[in-house]
Amino acid sequence: MMAEIRATDGQLAEKPIIVTRGSSLADSKEVSDAITKELEKVLAPQKGKVVNWVHLRRQISETVQKYLFKKFRTRPLVMPVVIEV
Repeated sequence: MMAEIRATDGQLAEKPIIVTRGSSLADSKEVSDAITKELEKVLAPQKGKVVNWVHLRRQISETVQKYLFKKFRTRPLVMPVVIEV
């Protein structure tokens, strides 16, 4: 998954791009939209400039993993690529 995060406020700059291999879990638009909403909820409390990108990347990964487990009862490997914009 690739997410563009604004460095100034830590919010999503655009909808994340989800890439899957060997599974079609995230191919549907509704799953992609739901993951985007979950990430927006998690990133909402972030105020000010992002100083710890490792923590942010881990937070994104855990959020997506929890959502996918709750929805599909699977534990896929989530590798977030966070791009600072």
